Amino acid sequence: MGKVSTFEETEQVLAVYLDADMFGIPIAQIQGVLETLPLTFVPLAPPAVKGVMNLRGRIVTAIDLRTSLSQLDKLNINPVQAHMSVVIEDGGELYSLLVDRVGDVLTIPLSGIEEPPLTMNDAWKRVTAGVFPLRDKIMVILKPAALLNAEEG
Repeated sequence: MGKVSTFEETEQVLAVYLDADMFGIPIAQIQGVLETLPLTFVPLAPPAVKGVMNLRGRIVTAIDLRTSLSQLDKLNINPVQAHMSVVIEDGGELYSLLVDRVGDVLTIPLSGIEEPPLTMNDAWKRVTAGVFPLRDKIMVILKPAALLNAEEG
């Protein structure tokens, strides 16, 4: 008689922080993590676009994650404090999500990821893959491509 597998499907997410708030970005969607490079201003860009950077010869659009998320519920925000860039690719283009700091890579069970709370507004729900309760807080797992499309839209 063969053994029954107890393998549970998991996902790895990178914990990123804006002030004390923690968000998760799926590792599979990340191209790299680096200190924020010098940015070139882009005239007439949306407020969350803080500029572009040159990353190994490729132009990368820098999106301030704090500004982008705050626009979802029209909050007032603190000025950008981004020190780190999380580089993702969407539609063949590179984007850098500017965050205050990055934390650990967490391996979380898919069964532990919960639907966004009913109290979360619809704009947030569109950019959220789910929430994962931790010991002392809840990590909101973001859908980077949806976040970029929300920015365009």
